[in-house]
Amino acid sequence: MRSGNMLAEIWQKINEYDRIIIHRHINPDPDAYGSQGALADMIIQSFPSKEVYCVGTRDARMDYLFLPDIIDDDLYQDALVIVCDTANTERIDGQQYNTGDFLIKIDHHPNRDPYGNLQLVIEEAPATCALLLRLYIEYKEKLGIGLSDNGARLLYAGIIGDTGRFSYSLSKQLFADVATIIERVDYIDLYKDFSMKTTGQLHLIGYIYQHFIMTDSKFVYCKISTTTLQEMGVSNSEASMLIYVLSEVKDARSWALFIEDTDQGLIRCNLRAGDIAVNDIAERFGGGGHRKAAGVRVRSWEQVDEMILLLDERCAEISS
Repeated sequence: MRSGNMLAEIWQKINEYDRIIIHRHINPDPDAYGSQGALADMIIQSFPSKEVYCVGTRDARMDYLFLPDIIDDDLYQDALVIVCDTANTERIDGQQYNTGDFLIKIDHHPNRDPYGNLQLVIEEAPATCALLLRLYIEYKEKLGIGLSDNGARLLYAGIIGDTGRFSYSLSKQLFADVATIIERVDYIDLYKDFSMKTTGQLHLIGYIYQHFIMTDSKFVYCKISTTTLQEMGVSNSEASMLIYVLSEVKDARSWALFIEDTDQGLIRCNLRAGDIAVNDIAERFGGGGHRKAAGVRVRSWEQVDEMILLLDERCAEISS
């Protein structure tokens, strides 16, 4: 990672400020929570006298990682603000992020919205937690970066979250990096928390198995209405975590979950792929993401059907 100069500059900024406030994205996943919490841990271990806060709307699914801080807006005055794992400003949880004294972006998504005074964006990193772990390994002695066992646990949680428990976006470097902290992590206990599902989610998994559609081009998708979610007692964010279910369909080239949210007047579209790109299709509808993992929110099922057609055509291209 060609990031040493930028990291040194960021670490110097952290050294300059007495108060650091760390944000993440809305509808958080383990990498959002993990990178936010692990970065806070690194700062606290390195600078014990500093005030460090992790803010954002509490998501009960992530309580096993940590509970976010609730702070007054006036704490942003003269504060350093860092946003982790968030590609664009629209997805930042907490719009006070831009009221601090200095803003830093740390992320691994395509940097199409280079917000902030400094950006550390490494698109080839499989997770923001993997980015932070690599930088910790490379520069812990040179910059004096600390990391507690809990910080290691948070990094590991984010990595297994964004790599599907080491099932994609892998490299020899990633395994070598994780090996340096694995003895510090109670990964068996973490996997239990990570895998825990409500009865509603289990029922929804059954619904997905029964109602998914596979096209002739090997595109697999399932539409889930608000009515279905309400019947099963599952939230929109809980449902979106089940995108992996469709990856288990044999020969699937790409798969997607389309989840209705009538409260927001939107349909949440989670797109994944094995050997094709889906992020450019998401971008056509105002979304984005990684080449094989992207997302977007649209306002009608007609837009969803248009997206399905494009994804099916993309799958057909590699089968012809």
